Amino acid sequence: MAAIASADPVPTDDPAVGAVLERLIEAERERLAGALELVVEHVAAQGPVERRDGRLTVAGRPLEDQQGQLSRLSRQIGCGVTLYAGNRCVLSLPGDDDGTVLAPGAFAPAVLVDEVLRQGGSFSGTIDHTARAATVSAARPLRLSTGGDVIVGIVEVHRGIDRLRRLAEMLTAGVRTHAPEARLGDQTLSDLRRLLDDLSQRLQLLALNGNILAAQAGEHGKAFRLVFRELGALAERTAQMRRILPGDRAISSKFKLSQ
Repeated sequence: MAAIASADPVPTDDPAVGAVLERLIEAERERLAGALELVVEHVAAQGPVERRDGRLTVAGRPLEDQQGQLSRLSRQIGCGVTLYAGNRCVLSLPGDDDGTVLAPGAFAPAVLVDEVLRQGGSFSGTIDHTARAATVSAARPLRLSTGGDVIVGIVEVHRGIDRLRRLAEMLTAGVRTHAPEARLGDQTLSDLRRLLDDLSQRLQLLALNGNILAAQAGEHGKAFRLVFRELGALAERTAQMRRILPGDRAISSKFKLSQ
């Protein structure tokens, strides 16, 4: 069962920005859930996770030696990746965000230690950590490949909330610039919704067909499956963006309050 932290570690005085940011965080949590699956599958595909001479290894190599391949993966999926041995960071990569990495040896956020390392659950939510910028994160336990259900670390993917807040501010400013009364014309909204719906459907179809072809290619299609899965995630994000248009009552009311 996933633990969910819903407190916003980056509060805003603008209700409209806060409403848009809330929706962006919700969409990012869903995207990170898929990204986490990719990272966990990648680590498992490299070889067995073992404990040797007090260190965690993957296929006989130290966990931190995964940096090269995980760095490429983190850039492809557009989020940071952090691996912990126990409650200590051994590898942290930024993806496309600055300020969200942890130094080697830094302690894991307390919520991850409690919910993931100690209780063996998964986590999805926001984290305000003193050692790095605030993030939207998803995390799961890292387990030994043999010897029973032994949790030895944490796998976390994350995205900086500051980046999402800047996007929320730009979206809000754009709406206010083009719609001073916080409303767009019905026809404009309708056209925009149709455009986003069409884009989402086309991306979903492309991702589905691509996954089928990649599966038929067997081992040679493995790298392409990552790309097509990300296309599917992009389709979902497009659908999420459709739902935060100013026609959304929850957001429109915030715009009116802030006028």
